[in-house]
Amino acid sequence: MPRAGASRLAALEGVIRNRLPAGHAWAAPREEGPRLCTDHRHARPGDLFVAVRGERFDGHRVVDGLRARGVQCVIQQGEAASEAELVVSDSRAWLARAAELLEGDPSRSLRLYAFTGTNGKTTTAWILQHLLLREDPRAGLCGTLGMRIGDSPLEKGSLTTPPAWELSGFCADVVRQGGRSLVLEASSHAIDQRRLHGLHVYAAAFLNLAPEHLDYHGDMDRYFRCKAGFLQREELQLRVVLCEDDWGRRLAQTPGYSWTRVGGNPDCRWQLLLRESSEHGQRMRLRGPQGEEDYTLPLPGVYNAQNALAAIVLARESGLSREAVRDSLGTLPLVPGRMELLRAPGRPTVVIDYAHTPDGYRACLQSLAEWHKGPLTCLFGCGGERDREKRPEMVRAAAEHAGQLVFCLDNPRGEDPEQIFRDMQAGLDSRIQARRVDDRREAIRWAIGNTPAEGLVVLLGKGHERYQLIGKERLPFDEPAIVREVFDG
Repeated sequence: MPRAGASRLAALEGVIRNRLPAGHAWAAPREEGPRLCTDHRHARPGDLFVAVRGERFDGHRVVDGLRARGVQCVIQQGEAASEAELVVSDSRAWLARAAELLEGDPSRSLRLYAFTGTNGKTTTAWILQHLLLREDPRAGLCGTLGMRIGDSPLEKGSLTTPPAWELSGFCADVVRQGGRSLVLEASSHAIDQRRLHGLHVYAAAFLNLAPEHLDYHGDMDRYFRCKAGFLQREELQLRVVLCEDDWGRRLAQTPGYSWTRVGGNPDCRWQLLLRESSEHGQRMRLRGPQGEEDYTLPLPGVYNAQNALAAIVLARESGLSREAVRDSLGTLPLVPGRMELLRAPGRPTVVIDYAHTPDGYRACLQSLAEWHKGPLTCLFGCGGERDREKRPEMVRAAAEHAGQLVFCLDNPRGEDPEQIFRDMQAGLDSRIQARRVDDRREAIRWAIGNTPAEGLVVLLGKGHERYQLIGKERLPFDEPAIVREVFDG
């Protein structure tokens, strides 16, 4: 949580639409000053508690108890009980703006690039940050893989898009270390929950949309409107839309905005003309405002070409030369947990990928099919307490390319595993056979042992994750290490 003395809190008065009260009410007994706080379990006397209505818990229910402990409260609606409390129309938006102001509005000192879409955010953000490092060695990255400044090791974040106070704090860190840009993954949950409301975003890109998180959003139209609304923020200087699905084309036809269209169609400002793929990467030819440009991408597959296209366009439209982009792509490090290949003599090649939606499965397996023509085993599970409707479709998507399916557990959380497997079984028919091995470690061992050496074993769903969520436990699970153990065994 951001910390600030009473004078800085008072300075917020008149800056936010719903003003913070000024004066002695913000005095705190601790030298470091009060904190913004949304978790009542960690609230301390003198803190500024912002009551938020969540899916499972409403912070307004604990206001009275916190008041008795000396915690100052900001509530979303109702009567303010004292001068030290405030009624606001939207506590989430208020919190995001307050967090940014308490850090000194650092996002205004950065070029902040944000990606949104169902699939590809992590890879696209990874590529763009690498491109920006050439001219901004302390450029930041924030997303599913964690946070980092420059090429420093990744530090694990709490969420794909962290809470508002973490975002603003990280922006401030990037500025303090001399960075001029930050690349960010914008999840639909974060957009809907206004975590990004306080940030000043320079450029945003829409990648794609596929069924995901419908347990949260309700239907695809609401899911689309959530992401589309982010691309319609007034402060954006650059709006890039990948027009490779109906949703992207629909967004790019929204009147009243200047859209930079990218994709395979001739009407795109940036058109992908040619793609030649191999096991180790691909060559891409684009046509942009300055003519044709050739790039070599050390990542295979059409969906990685689309990811790279979005990143290249943002870099080029932001002023990077084609030579700078071309040279940087040639040194692109592999994205952790994305199309990660592991090999050992006499063993099938193992591919680890984070794909966890039907469209993600298809994209990954189609990319592999471009260069691999031998036997293919696909191992996966379905996350518990998440969209049940997509589970049979995930099975059908895997069966389109895999000759052998292996079902296992993958983050069942608190859901009954039998229900998960029943939902998966609904995707099978007489032409599709699957073997069930509940324990994922043993399932990996079985899959490698029952696939010929010239084949592929594709492990979907975990990617960079190094844990399993079983019940209320977060258990260590290092998939690459497990594969190497099987190779050695």
